Amino acid sequence: MTPRPPRGLAAASAGRPSGRARAATATTRPAPPWPLAQLRPLATLTALAGLALVTAALAQSATRLVLERSDATIEIVNAGRSDRGARSILDLAGCVPGEEVRTNLFYAPVERVTTRIDDRSREAEDGEAGEPAVVEAPLVIVRRPDRGASEGAESAPADDETLEALDATATFGRPPCLDQVDIADPSTVRLRQGRSDVVGARFFLDRGSDVATMDGPVALTRAPQGDGPSVQAQAETLRFDLGSGGSTLAGGVRVTAGERVSEADELELDEEAGTAILRGDPAVSRVGQDEVRGRRLIYDLETNDVVVEGGVSASFEIGGEDAAP
Repeated sequence: MTPRPPRGLAAASAGRPSGRARAATATTRPAPPWPLAQLRPLATLTALAGLALVTAALAQSATRLVLERSDATIEIVNAGRSDRGARSILDLAGCVPGEEVRTNLFYAPVERVTTRIDDRSREAEDGEAGEPAVVEAPLVIVRRPDRGASEGAESAPADDETLEALDATATFGRPPCLDQVDIADPSTVRLRQGRSDVVGARFFLDRGSDVATMDGPVALTRAPQGDGPSVQAQAETLRFDLGSGGSTLAGGVRVTAGERVSEADELELDEEAGTAILRGDPAVSRVGQDEVRGRRLIYDLETNDVVVEGGVSASFEIGGEDAAP
């Protein structure tokens, strides 16, 4: 009697070819397709990831231009997003008819362009940097003479750029020069320095000058250091000295702080020292019915006290009557 092989081996031999035969006749079956219910969430996640990357890129991109002036370093930064209308156009020729100039345009109608001004002259003298100033506006225009490629950047004279900051909406043509500029009304170009915040209509720095001007009407607000009153000032114009970092308000100056009201032809602000010098013919400061007059008033912005110098006169209310020395 012939012995029967084990049942398992017989089944394997009868139902499957040998190893070599299996290799010769094997076929590859495609993997079953993914169900649509699984593909749709995957596509959504992929799209969201791509959108997140694009949004991050738009939010993080920024254009910078640094101008080295004789007394200050100026850094212009446009961190606006292109999907909100921001644009930066650098070193463009042919935008000013009849003039050979190169134009740099920075436009951010939502986030605003920042222009930081750092005083280098004081740092060179005592090793300490002065209080920086920052100008904020939707549109900043920088122009410089087109001296040709032969001269190079090193041979170009310092301070040969003009800088203009405007509160405006802009459209661009082809080439991308400014096509139309509509000034806002009211216009709010801001100059921030320390605890002072100045609002004006236009900030302009001319070539060859170390003094910028802000067209008015100009309104200044200085926050108090402690519990004292804030200082409010109005004037027709403002001058900002790049070398000293000081601001001078001029034309119909009026200053209010608590009950004190002062009037002068001009006000010279030293933000870091916390003082202001009012000049006039005369300059006047009042608290209630008390009044002091002089050609020069030294105003302590922290204590709200005034010291009078030159052509001093005063009147005080005593017992309901005025007395003048």
